[in-house]
Amino acid sequence: KGYCHSNETYESLSAPFECCEVSLQASPDALRAIATFLVECADKLEVTTKDSPDHFHLRDEWKEWSDDYVDVVVVSPNL
Repeated sequence: KGYCHSNETYESLSAPFECCEVSLQASPDALRAIATFLVECADKLEVTTKDSPDHFHLRDEWKEWSDDYVDVVVVSPNL
């Protein structure tokens, strides 16, 4: 499933809504960073324990992160 926050609703910390499509407008380097992040998240989720994080943020993992970017969050399927 995909979930989204709009810029307006995110500020109010409302619950995300389900999306039917995700569009990424990014440089090749940014897309590679996102792809690497997704693979690393998949690897982490394969070896989860009860003490493992239930989600991961791209902003926490990508050293070239900028506040101008949209965050990508991977959530455990066990939630």
